[in-house]
Amino acid sequence: MTDAPIPRPSRAATGMLHIFSRVGTITRRAAVCLLLLAPFMRGGMIAPCVFAAFIYGHIGGGPRKRGRFVADADGIRLESGALVLPRAMFSMAFTQDDGEGKKTLCFIRAGEIVAELRVEDAAARQALLEDLGFGSEPRVLRDEGAVVPETRAIASVVGYIVSGCAFAFAARHDSLLTMAGALLLMAWTTALLVRRDVHIGYDGIWVAAPFQRYWVPFRDLRGVSRAGYWIRLHTARGDVDMSPPLPWPGRRSRAAGEALIQLIKRAATRYDRLPDMRAVPSSMRDDALSAPREGAFRESPVFVEDLARIVENPRAESKLRIRAAAALLTAAPTPDNVDCVKLAEEEAAEPELREGLRGVRAARAG
Repeated sequence: MTDAPIPRPSRAATGMLHIFSRVGTITRRAAVCLLLLAPFMRGGMIAPCVFAAFIYGHIGGGPRKRGRFVADADGIRLESGALVLPRAMFSMAFTQDDGEGKKTLCFIRAGEIVAELRVEDAAARQALLEDLGFGSEPRVLRDEGAVVPETRAIASVVGYIVSGCAFAFAARHDSLLTMAGALLLMAWTTALLVRRDVHIGYDGIWVAAPFQRYWVPFRDLRGVSRAGYWIRLHTARGDVDMSPPLPWPGRRSRAAGEALIQLIKRAATRYDRLPDMRAVPSSMRDDALSAPREGAFRESPVFVEDLARIVENPRAESKLRIRAAAALLTAAPTPDNVDCVKLAEEEAAEPELREGLRGVRAARAG
């Protein structure tokens, strides 16, 4: 008699996937760009702006697929195995409640929702999020990529228009204000090409965006709120306004902003629940963390488990975590301890801490 295999419970979810049209997205961006340029154009040039705005309001389509979906490291698939939403198309996923009891899985790329998956079953929604790595307690949340889709094409088109307007106005009206406005718009289009990176780690928030680059540790965060299109971080040193990718109008942009606020609040709450590591015994400081020494019987011992706890805890000081990682891999360079340091590196949002932990791993590997 042979043992029958135990069937694995299905994690497929029945629903409808809506991938928003790239043509519609590009058209919306171009429409907004043209409307921003309207004050610099002559009367006959405003008509294309109005037409573009009309297209902006009426193009919202895109492919829709209904069926049973599963999630894996490659993205969202049909149960038959066909990949319908590649993982490269989105960098974050969350559940949105529309206020009428209907909840939708939303997928974000560069600060805007690029696809929605409507699933009625709550357990199936949670299973999809967990399989994608965005469960109730995700390790790390990142939203990275270009500021807007098709940035090079849009920036090139707007750049040509702005340059033409600038030279035309300069030829007829020697106006310093006109030239300054044109230069500002050209700088704005250049900013479209800059990479945007919002990294919510276990220790805080790192933002690298056009004209913005700052680090907010959770120990200094006092709250987060919405201020128009901006996300305001209330810190011990004052308020910091974290801009959206760009203030594009529309429901999807507002939903993405609200989702980012909720994700920051959840990460900050998780940080507050961790044990406080600021009061570290003297035996774990300075020389005791540099490397284990033989015959140091007069010093209080530092156990490998203590070093691992310091490395893993985001509330410990960054320099202390780096020293603990170096001591840990020196004393016991086991695969589990190497994975411990690597996991701490992936969960960290502070650039200096990530680089320090990466350097420790590289030094021990070499």
